[in-house]
Amino acid sequence: MIATYVAGFAILAAIVGVVRRLRGTPERPSDGVRVYGRVALAGIVLANAIPHFVHGVSGEYFPAPFFHQLGPGAALDVVNVAWGALNFAAGVNLARTFWNKPSPRRFRIALASGFVAMSVFLAIVFSGQAFKLR
Repeated sequence: MIATYVAGFAILAAIVGVVRRLRGTPERPSDGVRVYGRVALAGIVLANAIPHFVHGVSGEYFPAPFFHQLGPGAALDVVNVAWGALNFAAGVNLARTFWNKPSPRRFRIALASGFVAMSVFLAIVFSGQAFKLR
């Protein structure tokens, strides 16, 4: 559930970034923490895209966001593939937005740290150990 909110926020941030670029709005001076936080968010969204897309393509059950709002008879596999593709597009767009801002090494570290953090979080949640940890 938390992953869905994070992914939704990242998609919204990516849309705002695209709109700003299209309008030609000048960017504010960015401090490192904000840039690295957004790059890490790109890694989080990219990590969230993988399980949705893979489970959707393979036809295995996987909880999809907003599935209950679509009503009965909606194809869960199609929803997961679409959500995975949307997460992938948003993650790539966020990463591409800040591609030249930090140094390449720090960019890769921030992207990988967000990706690994989300991957570990998802592994804990889906292994059933989320509420057994102290």
